[in-house]
Amino acid sequence: MKSRFTHLQLLLCCAAAFSGSAAFGETEGRDKGEFGSDLGFLRSFYTPAAAPDGNHYIEMWKPGPGVKEVTQVCGLTNNRALFVSSHGDAVPTSRGVHYGFRPHQSRVPDRETAPSYSARDLFTLVGPHAATNIHNICISGCNIDGLLKPTELRQFFPNATNVTHIAAGESGFEPMFLQALTLPPGDIRPLFEMAQKTRTGAMAYSLGHTAAPHAVRLPPYIAELFLPGARQPFKIRIAGRDLLDPTADRALKLPE
Repeated sequence: MKSRFTHLQLLLCCAAAFSGSAAFGETEGRDKGEFGSDLGFLRSFYTPAAAPDGNHYIEMWKPGPGVKEVTQVCGLTNNRALFVSSHGDAVPTSRGVHYGFRPHQSRVPDRETAPSYSARDLFTLVGPHAATNIHNICISGCNIDGLLKPTELRQFFPNATNVTHIAAGESGFEPMFLQALTLPPGDIRPLFEMAQKTRTGAMAYSLGHTAAPHAVRLPPYIAELFLPGARQPFKIRIAGRDLLDPTADRALKLPE
């Protein structure tokens, strides 16, 4: 995922304090994940659900108000959801290249390589019992290599009927991810990133709703929707709050 903007540029409802994570290598757990990374470090980013229908948060993005604060302030609290805020990487292994969830470099000490984690590692972190209660998985990270596979995630979270993520070949951007979580699909508006050099030569970035010259359009997030037990999605659509909000009409049109 990429972002050069504060949450407040997108949502005025973003508030509350951030509780810091343990430093890399200072966690108690020394068990290793599928890619050889310390699961104790991954655990330091995790906030488990407080109730069976509650939300789980794995927040590996930059320090500051995170997805938990944004969703709670916006009234999303008991949605049987797993939110993962991270970079998305291509990780070479002996079994081929796989999608990896990687923390922002600011969460890792200088000169340390940021670790990557697999879908299996997320399952190990959450635990098998809690994993069966997760119906929505929302992934923020980039998917440039098209390695993010909702079908793989559903092997570990079999009751997840909504997997929200950025499309294959696209970079994920924080402002669009937050829109996908908090706004109805009809209210999600295109955003354009504009870059401009300052007098000191540094680059300054801003967001707008107008396609100015040389502006980069930020792609929307999509939701792949599955029937229980199905191997392939029956529908792919623009992601929006209606898929998470328990007060909304969640009836999905089934395939004929």
